[in-house]
Amino acid sequence: MIISHKHKFIFIKTRKTAGTSLEVFLSHICDKNDIVTPIYPEYPGHVARNYNGSFNLFSELCLKPRPTHVKKIIKRFLKKRKYYNHMQANQVRNRVGKKIWDEYFTFCIERDPWSRSVSHYNMLQNIYPGKYIDFNDYLNREDCYNHPIYTDDKGKIMVDKVINFSNLKEELITITKQLGISNKGLLEAKAKTNYKKFIKSSELSLQQVEFIKRKYKTDIELMNFEYLQ
Repeated sequence: MIISHKHKFIFIKTRKTAGTSLEVFLSHICDKNDIVTPIYPEYPGHVARNYNGSFNLFSELCLKPRPTHVKKIIKRFLKKRKYYNHMQANQVRNRVGKKIWDEYFTFCIERDPWSRSVSHYNMLQNIYPGKYIDFNDYLNREDCYNHPIYTDDKGKIMVDKVINFSNLKEELITITKQLGISNKGLLEAKAKTNYKKFIKSSELSLQQVEFIKRKYKTDIELMNFEYLQ
């Protein structure tokens, strides 16, 4: 997650959407007063900064939709970890203030749930070898929802722009021009691309395609996603 006061933008990081690679690029154009959250594992050239600080815990817990992982939020409050990866947009707005949120350009990336699920599964299989018997086991035990990160309690998109992952670089070029920043080196960082591929999106069965379609119905309707083999 990045808040650039210099360039007046806020990047909300979603899951399995090349967010880490974009963070590495954006961190290079941020200055010492901007907010850049840590990434794990660390990537050369990425420098986290200004992410610690106090925040109003009561206000945070009264947000709608209520943030997930309440216990983790309390731990971050005690450790004064004000900003972190994959924060919900309503949390960021609450902490940075409505004035800045409304003034800055806010954006995130979204990816169709079929390729997103496959990417998430492959990542987990690399990090936790043997945790899942197969992809069906993963589908029944895990999820990789993104829409709660960038929508409000009524399901309305909170950010100014949701970039479609399938058109990522072209849309980012447009945004960098809009913000008046150089796009030299855009997405050259290939973070987390060394994972072994256990399954590909094109290999999904009809039953798996339909299961994901039902499970991620909200994500699909928000972005008009279709399964492309």
